[in-house]
Amino acid sequence: GGNVFSWGMGQEGQLGLGDDRIHISTPRLLSYSQLAEVTQIQAGDSYSAAITAGGELLLWGQIPCVSWVSDHPDLKRIWTPQPVPLAGRKV
Repeated sequence: GGNVFSWGMGQEGQLGLGDDRIHISTPRLLSYSQLAEVTQIQAGDSYSAAITAGGELLLWGQIPCVSWVSDHPDLKRIWTPQPVPLAGRKV
C-alpha cells in the first residue's frame, strides 16, 4: 500500500475530501485509515474505488444503486471512502 492523493473536479464527491469541492488543483492526501493498505485504485468521471491488500472494496463519489448506504435505489453521493459490505467475500 501507499498514500492516496486526489485532485481535480469533485462536485460528486469523487475526490473523497468529505465535501463537494468543485475543483482542487493541488494534490491532497486522503488520510483515512482504510486507505493505508490500498493496492489498486480506479478513478471515474464521478466516482473513485480502491481495493485493499485484505480484499476490501472502498467506494466514494456518485455511486448508482448503493442500497447498503441508502434506502433509495438511485444515485447516492458518498463524500468519503466507505467500505462496501461483501458478505464476507474478498475482491
